[in-house]
Amino acid sequence: MVELPVWIAEDPVRFVVIVALVLLFARMVWRRLTRKYLPLSAEQAAERLDDGQTLFLDVRTGAELHGGTIPAAMHIPKHLLRRRLADLEISSDTPIVVYCQSGMRSASAARILTRHGFSEVYNLQGGMAAWRAHNLPVSSDD
Repeated sequence: MVELPVWIAEDPVRFVVIVALVLLFARMVWRRLTRKYLPLSAEQAAERLDDGQTLFLDVRTGAELHGGTIPAAMHIPKHLLRRRLADLEISSDTPIVVYCQSGMRSASAARILTRHGFSEVYNLQGGMAAWRAHNLPVSSDD
């Protein structure tokens, strides 16, 4: 144990890098263990498409919409989601499938929704890329 302060003094940069990596890993594990939304595959999401209950929420940017959207999806860019939560006009127990291009921004958006009281929130794994890869229906406004 006496060697630790000596090692830190001799190589402070390596110590800081190791501590930072450990903290980032711990944060990632903590977020995964405490997340309240669920991952959903493209096939599972497609089963919910016409159920009349599930809201599909597209959180991509406006420019990304030109390639098409999931039919009847509502569009609110992720960076505006907190300000536009009232636009959802749904009850807190309405199922919501959130998606973006790859599934990363939608995970963050799903976290926002659960923190604001929405109880049944799903993140489309792989986003629109996975949806298209499974040849699922896409609406185009072109």
